Amino acid sequence: MSVSLLYRDSNNTPLGSIGKDTPDRLALRRLIDGLRLSKADADYFQRTLTSPLVQAEDITYRREILRDFTVNPALPGELDGIFEKLYRVRADHADLKKEKRAVLRSTHGEVVPEAAKNLLQTAGLTLKRCLMLLEAIKRTISSCTLTSEGLCALQNELDAVVSEENAVPLLRLCSRMEQYSETSGAALRLRLNEYGSIVACDLTDRQKIPFRAPEAKKKRFLFAKKETDNAPTVAIDLRSCQLQKDLRAAAMQSLADLAEELTAALFDRFLTVGRELSFYRSAMRYTAWLEEKGAHICFAEVGDDVTAFEKLYDPLLLQTLEIGAITPNDLTPTSAPGLVTVGENGSGKTVWLRSIGLMQIFSQAGLPIPAEFARVPLYRQIFTHFSSGEKEFEAGNEAGRFEQEVREMADVLDEIGTDGLVLLNETFQTTAYREGSEGLSHILRYLAEGGNRWMLTTHLIDLPSCFKDGEITLLRTDAEHWVRSEI
Repeated sequence: MSVSLLYRDSNNTPLGSIGKDTPDRLALRRLIDGLRLSKADADYFQRTLTSPLVQAEDITYRREILRDFTVNPALPGELDGIFEKLYRVRADHADLKKEKRAVLRSTHGEVVPEAAKNLLQTAGLTLKRCLMLLEAIKRTISSCTLTSEGLCALQNELDAVVSEENAVPLLRLCSRMEQYSETSGAALRLRLNEYGSIVACDLTDRQKIPFRAPEAKKKRFLFAKKETDNAPTVAIDLRSCQLQKDLRAAAMQSLADLAEELTAALFDRFLTVGRELSFYRSAMRYTAWLEEKGAHICFAEVGDDVTAFEKLYDPLLLQTLEIGAITPNDLTPTSAPGLVTVGENGSGKTVWLRSIGLMQIFSQAGLPIPAEFARVPLYRQIFTHFSSGEKEFEAGNEAGRFEQEVREMADVLDEIGTDGLVLLNETFQTTAYREGSEGLSHILRYLAEGGNRWMLTTHLIDLPSCFKDGEITLLRTDAEHWVRSEI
């Protein structure tokens, strides 16, 4: 099982999903690109954001790690440098496996001693480098005061793997493998069964093998030598003995295989952390950017069915405007299945909806948001449905706007399960208001009955009258002041 800084249980952490068009409709990539990350970091950051966490304890797990990195701002960079070297070791390890396959092909599956020696030396060096870099990671983490469950778990895992008890003997063996030569003093040791067949072989220190047992003596008394029938023996010239060559090559290859397997296991266990540091590097840049803009920052309270926030800023507006030119939004606590926002064109309805969607995505990724306070439920799915008038048509699409909207809505209904959120912007505005209101109300009620919530901005003034008390929260935008008032 690998160690993970993103997932509390790397094998069983449940994740939600986001509709394929949702990142584009919420301009998520434009927001990420504004952070000026590398392309690799930006791609990884977006992939993580679009796989939302759905359990409060998993969100807390990430938040605690982010706080530890914030308190120790140099730590991510120091770890990045070590993991970069570890990735290069993994590349060398992959080359070793290719070399091994090439040797096996060239020798028809029988490794000759010289080739086996090269494999043994390279495998020992690779494992040694891996262990030394893990030791460096351990020292770096141990130099900081950490409180998060994730980083403390990583430290404990490293303590167990590269402890003096475990690592020192293994490093000593790696050095012997790396420095092995025909004159290094190593010897081939065989174990025979009762029938004289070879059942095992390995390399050992020549000095530890009693080639000649001294005569049995005890306190000056000599014991008579027991008469035995010795089996017939034949002198063997080891320089030309194929059996000796085969056994020596097999022993070296077995040790090389063992070192290779240990190295691969260490990579599987720890290299995931190196990739995950990219997320926290990007998260720290995002948080620093919000602070530079002068926005209030908070972690949303998560886990209940209530949505509420105070002084929530749209991150996209923060990229283009000074904070004093933006009016933040408030929403009093609401647990109604639906939220309807009506208002004139240009009154900020789309911005309002987008800021809620981004708040939800960042909160479920374990990240702070630009607000003084927020409470959000946890959704297993997040979908968007934006009016065709809000985006360009695909080339060659001859369907009418309303027909296209219906098709896209059908796709959402086919994919969504329960505990989902659907953000709808000016849906069905391309048809008659009364017909659009009636048709849309049935769809929205269907979503709510399926255990989902929805938020809609609309011009359909007849729509609110299609719902009963308690089914929706109704808001109105004020274009002049950009404020939202509940009605």
